[in-house]
Parts: sequence; structure tokens; C-alpha cells
Amino acid sequence: MAWKKVILSTTSDQMVFVQNTSAIKNSIIRLAFTDTDMAPTGPTGVFVLSGPNTWNGRIKKGSYMWYEEQLGGIFTYTSYDINTVHNYNITPVHKDIVTNNDVIDVPEGAYFVIQNKSDDSVFFSVNGDGTFVLTKNQMLSFSFTRDTQVRIKGTGKDISYYYSEAPSITQLSANVQNTIDNIKAAVELLKGNVVTRRELQEVNKKTYYDRYSADVSTILSVIDPTLPALSVELPLLETDEDFDSEPLREKEILDFIISVKYFNGTNEVEAVTNISARISKNDLVLPIIDMDTYDPILSMILEEIKLEWNEDQGTLLPTIIFGNWMNTNTSKYKNIKDMFKAPITVSLRVKSELAVWKASNKVFTPKNTNRLIHSNNKFNKRTHFATETSYSNLFTDISRTLYSKHKDIVFDIKSNLRATKTTDAGSNTDTYTIADANDKITVRLIKTPTAVNLEVLLKDITADDGLVLSSVTVEDLVDPYISFNLNLDLLEKIKTPRVINKTNNPYVFGTSLYIPKEMTSEIYTRLFERFITSSNSLGLIKIVTRKED
Repeated sequence: MAWKKVILSTTSDQMVFVQNTSAIKNSIIRLAFTDTDMAPTGPTGVFVLSGPNTWNGRIKKGSYMWYEEQLGGIFTYTSYDINTVHNYNITPVHKDIVTNNDVIDVPEGAYFVIQNKSDDSVFFSVNGDGTFVLTKNQMLSFSFTRDTQVRIKGTGKDISYYYSEAPSITQLSANVQNTIDNIKAAVELLKGNVVTRRELQEVNKKTYYDRYSADVSTILSVIDPTLPALSVELPLLETDEDFDSEPLREKEILDFIISVKYFNGTNEVEAVTNISARISKNDLVLPIIDMDTYDPILSMILEEIKLEWNEDQGTLLPTIIFGNWMNTNTSKYKNIKDMFKAPITVSLRVKSELAVWKASNKVFTPKNTNRLIHSNNKFNKRTHFATETSYSNLFTDISRTLYSKHKDIVFDIKSNLRATKTTDAGSNTDTYTIADANDKITVRLIKTPTAVNLEVLLKDITADDGLVLSSVTVEDLVDPYISFNLNLDLLEKIKTPRVINKTNNPYVFGTSLYIPKEMTSEIYTRLFERFITSSNSLGLIKIVTRKED
């Protein structure tokens, strides 16, 4: 008989089911598949179906199915389209072999069909497990979810085998596949625009310094009128080792925010003061460097701060000491007992240049104790400056100290600040500048296509030899959220001397800033741009230097 042709789909792979539906036992259907419009010319690649045996498999689009009906065989088939496979791309294989203990390597995701075309039984195993037997013209089929070896046992037997993608393993609905493709595209886009967790953690560590700790608090429930002073001991603080914090050092500058909640009559009031101080191993009584409060009552009764610290542990135990107005009969405290009443909640935050602080449960043994003392006269001059005019009066009052160099090697200025951005199109360079009205202190961020550099210019100052730039702080006195600090001991790109250049006026510091892998200079330019666009002008520039050890 002549081969008859069935043209399968030209647009989609198909799953094909064929059966010899004849009831005649010895009837035969001969079955073959080609990728061209040419009938088989011999027995190679031909399956034989005796009644009522079946064959099924995945056929590539554009293939041809050929069949012959012999000895009463009846050809019956059905087929259906299969979506394009994305998980696997297996080229169909169809071979006739004469066995010689052959090993057939079937790839992951394949649908495998084997038929015995010999008169004798054929034995085989899958990955060496068990033994299957095929009688004459018998077929078996498998779907494999991993690379698999089919081992034929014995020699001289005729077999035929076929494999292609298995639809039961690889088939996905169009909607599911589209969703997966969209997710993959989104992930690839995300990978190209974000940093790794490790990089983020590294930057977070490097930029977390010089931030205030969380609050530590205590409550003074009862005021003893017999005491000359009220001491409020706050919980212990320690430097956080997770951020590679350094222990306290001689001449370390500590900044505090102290909150005091009290009752004025029946109304609860919260007063806050900002304090900067320097600790010392040798000088036990220290002046407060800087202090601002917005509450006249608190300014009258806050006497001192006692700092007990252990430099080996990196721990700090602060105590706030108030003058006991109930034990004082001076006119200064007249009627204050009705204006400042218990319960009193005292909270404190602390920061320093090279440490991140947290509450501590350590067993504390002080090694050094400092008492920070302030003058009430100086303190009261800093009570509640709410307008720009008030601040201007303050600046005039303390102008003699605006540009002076402190013992702790801090240069600072409070002024109406100018913040600008300029662009040089020829060199593709952006320059961000923040300076006071008289250019006493100028901070520049210079962004080029390949680097981001920081310059600090100090005009009309006297500085010792060997000073090294340590950090730069720019604060908006009205909006603290646009303020920022750059700790150059951590953010410098390449460790350089960073020693002050004293050959000219202004003195100049300069260094290149570190940009983490997969990030850009925007981690710095955004700080300056935010200050330029949002600053209320009234601000502070603080330049911290240190002696190069």
C-alpha cells in the first residue's frame, strides 16, 4: 500500500494521538513523521502499531505524518495545538537502531517513546533502575524531569525511539507565561537600577555616623524640698559595635538634645535644649561649648550635666542636675514652684563624630567623670529665638566668636547662608557651593563625569600646622530635615593626608569622595540640591578638624 499523508499544523507544535482501531489481532498500521513533504523510503524511523495499540508524542509545527494500513489495520488519530515552549527547547530525535547494549541520553523535559520492532523481547532500564520488557511491536512512553539514561540490554534487536518536549512538564497557559515574562523583565530592570543589599548596608554604616541616638529617659516623680539640687541619672549609653564605632577619646565632642517634660500648673510642657560639650581625662570641670534652649524656666534651673564615662567600654552615664527651686528663697525662683512641677520626664539623645550610640545593659564602672557647667547669664541670652530678626541680634551679640578656632579644632559660623549650583557644559562639571554671607567658610561639591570632590575654604583664620579635615556639617536652623553631615574619615575615596593647605588665604582642604559600587554621585549631590532648593538661608556650617596622628 502507498503512504498516506496527514498535514499537521504549520503555526504551532501539536500533541498527536494515533491508534490502530482494528479488532483484527495481526492488523498493522505503519506510522512515520517527516519534516519535508516526502514519504518514507524504507523501514527507518517507522513505528508499527498492531491492533489496538497506540502512539502519542509532541510533533513540531510544519511536520508531516505518514501512515499505511496493512492486514486490515484502521488508522485513527487526533491532535491539538501546544503553546510555544519556553522552559525547554528540545530538538526532536527519531532513530532506528540495532541494539548493542546502547545507552540513550534523554534530556530533561523530554517525552520519550520506545518500540520493539524485533520478533524477540527487548529489555531496558531507566537510570539503571529496574528492568522493563517490550514484546514484539510493543511501545512504552515516559516524561523525564531530569537528564536520563535509557540502557538497552543485549544485542542484535531492532528498536525505534523518539523524543521531544513533554507538554505535561513544560506547558504553561498564555496568561501565566505572559505574567512570568513580565516578572522576568521587571527583575532585570530592577537589577540594573538598584544596589545590592551588601552595598546598601555598607553605605548605611558609613552614613549613619554623627546621628543622634534614640532617647534614653527617666522620670522624677517626687521633688524633695530639702535637697539643694536635683540629680536625675539617665540610663547608660554605649557605642554600637555593629557600626564599627570607636570608643570615647580625649577631647571628644559630644552633642546632646535634652528634653524635659514638666507641668506648668495643670498643663504639660516640653522644653528642649541643645548642648555641645567636650570630654577630657584631665579637666574635670568643663565649659559647655554651645547651648540653646527655648524655655526660660528650664534655662533658670538647669545647672550642669555630669558625664561619667568608661573609655575602654565606650560607655557613657549622663546625669542632669537641676537647681532645687523649692529649696531656694531668692527672687530668681519666685513662684517657680507653681510653674515647674513633678512628675518630670527627662530624656536625652547623644551623638559624636565617630560613634553610633545605643542604650546599654552593661555593668558600668566609671573611669572618668566630667562636670559640664554653664553660666546662666550666657544661657539666658539664648532663650527662644523665633524670628530671623531675633537670630540676627543673636549673631551680632556673639560676633566675636563666629570665626574663631576652638581648642577642639572646630571652625563654625552661624549666618544667612548662600547655596548655589553652577554648571560648566564644556567639561560637564556641576559645582555646588554653600557659604556664609562673608565667605568665611565655603563648602564646595564638584561633580565631574568620573569623580565627585569636596573642597572646604577657610578665610581669615589662624590654624596650626598639621590639621586634617575630619567632617563637614551644614545645618538649616529652621528645618533640620535638610541638614547633612559628611564624615570624611569614612567617606573619603582614597586615604590621603587631607592636611590643610596654608599657602594662601583662604586655607583649603580637598578630597575625593567614595562612591559605592553600582551607585552614583547622586548620594552626595542630592544632599546639596535639597539644601539649595529648600533651605531657609539661616544656618550653620561646622568644620571639624583634627591633628594628624
